[in-house]
Amino acid sequence: MAEENDKSQAAEPKPTETVDEVEVDLSKPLPRVERPSKEKHESDIEKLNEQIKVADAARDAAAKKINDLNNGAKNSPLGAARTEFNKLKSKKMAIMNERKAIFDRRDELKAVTDSLINDAKATKGGIKYTKIEDIEKRMNQLRTKQETVSMSLQEEKKLIKEIEELSASKKVVAQLASKEDGIQSSKLAGKDVQGAIAEKNKALKEINDLLDAKKAEMEELVAKDQGKRGVIPDLIKERDAFRKKGTDLRNDIRKLRDEFKVANNEWYNYKKLATARKKAEYEIEKKRREAEKAAWLKEKEEEELKKTPYEEEMALCEYLANYLTTTYLSDKSESAAPEPEAVGKQISDDPFAGMAPSVKKEENFMKMGAGKKKKTKAKKEKKPEKFNLSLDAFDQFALINLTPPTAIDQVQASVDALVAKKEWYTQQPRGSVPTANDIRNELKKKNKPKSNNADEGEVAATNGGADAKKKPAKKQKAFVFSNDDFAPLSGSDGAVVAEASWGKAS
Repeated sequence: MAEENDKSQAAEPKPTETVDEVEVDLSKPLPRVERPSKEKHESDIEKLNEQIKVADAARDAAAKKINDLNNGAKNSPLGAARTEFNKLKSKKMAIMNERKAIFDRRDELKAVTDSLINDAKATKGGIKYTKIEDIEKRMNQLRTKQETVSMSLQEEKKLIKEIEELSASKKVVAQLASKEDGIQSSKLAGKDVQGAIAEKNKALKEINDLLDAKKAEMEELVAKDQGKRGVIPDLIKERDAFRKKGTDLRNDIRKLRDEFKVANNEWYNYKKLATARKKAEYEIEKKRREAEKAAWLKEKEEEELKKTPYEEEMALCEYLANYLTTTYLSDKSESAAPEPEAVGKQISDDPFAGMAPSVKKEENFMKMGAGKKKKTKAKKEKKPEKFNLSLDAFDQFALINLTPPTAIDQVQASVDALVAKKEWYTQQPRGSVPTANDIRNELKKKNKPKSNNADEGEVAATNGGADAKKKPAKKQKAFVFSNDDFAPLSGSDGAVVAEASWGKAS
C-alpha cells in the first residue's frame, strides 16, 4: 500500500483551474504568493508512509496470530466438529435451493392452470354445447326437420343459420377439450410437485436435527477450549485498531495532497497574474516610450527643418578642401615657433649675474697618435614627395559624387571642384538631391552580404547528394574601413564601406 502511495505522489499536481483572459488591476498591488515547497510536501508524506508501514506490519502480525490459532483448532475435536457442522450446513443450503426451485415450478404450474381455467370458462360462455356428439345430434335433427317439415322461407333461413352456427362451434369445442386436457395435466403435475416439496421438507427436518446436535457438541468443546482461544477477541480488536490507524494515516496523506494542490494552484494563478501584470506594465511603458520617441522625432524634424539644407554635405566639401590644401598645397618649411621663455623665481644678489655660458665648438681632450681621418658622407638628393590618399577619403568623395585626385597635379583641380560643389549645394532646395546619408545607406544595402545557401543546395542536388553532408562555407563579411585616419563628420556612422561608387558621374 505504501508503494502505491509513492507512485501516486510521483507526479507533481498541476493546477486544475485555468484563466484564459486575465484582468489586471494596476491600481492595486498584487499580493505575493510563495510557491509551496515540494520537498517538504514529499518529506511529510514519506513520514506518514513510514507510519503506515509500521501500522500495517502490526496489523498483519495480529492477523497471523488469529490465523495460527484458528488453524491449530482445525486438528482438534472442536475443529473436526466445526468441519462436520459446516458440511451439514452446506447440505442444508443445497436442499433449500432444490426446494426453492420446486416452489418456483409449483407457482408456474398454478399460473398456467389458472389461465387455462379462465380460458375454458370464457369459451363455455359463448357456446350452447360443450361436446362434439351433442353438436352432431342437434345438426341431424335440424336437417331432418328441414327435409320433412314444410315451413316458410323465413323459418327455413333461420334453421339454416342455426346449422351453420353449430358447424362453426365444432372448432371452439375442440379447443375447449384441449384446454380441459391441459388443466387436468397441470393438476396432476401440481400433485407431483407437492409430493416433492413434502420430501424436501422431510430432508430439511432431518438436517436441522443433525445441526442442532452438532451445535450442542460444539458448545461443549468450546467451553473446554475457552482458555486457549480466549485471546482471539483481543487480537481481533488489536487488528481492527491498527487497520483504523492505517486508514487515518492514508486520509492524512490525501488531505496533505489536497492542501498542496490548492496551494500549488494559487501559486500558478499568482504567477499567471504576475505575468499578465508585467505584460500590461510593459505595454504601458512601450506606449509611453513610443510617444516620447514620436515627440523626439518630431522635435528633431523641426530642428532639421530649421537648419540650412545640405549642411553636412557643405561641411564635407569644406573639410576635404582644407585637408587637400593643408596636406599637399601649403608650404611645409615653416619656421618653428620660438620656445617660450622659462618663467622662474627671480633670485636677488645672484653671484653669476652678468655672466654667460661659454660655447665651445671643439672639446679639448688628449689624443695619442695621428688619429683617424673623418669620413664625409655624400648628401643624398631629396626624392619627390609621393601622393597618398586614404581609402576613407575616397569614400568621402563618393558621398558628394566627386572624383578624388590620384596625383599631386590633380589636387588643385579637386579643391576647386569641392569649392564649386559647396557653392552648388547652397543653391539646391531641400530634398532636390540625395544627401550624403542617403548615399551611405544605399551603399550599405548594395554591399550587404547575401546568403549562399540556395546555390549550395543546387550544387548538392546536381552532385546526387554527395556534398549534402559537407558543412556550408562560412559567410565572408564585407571589408569595412574604420575612421582611423581622421574623425568623421557629425551625422555619419562609424564605418564606410570600401566599395563606394566614387568616380561615377553625378
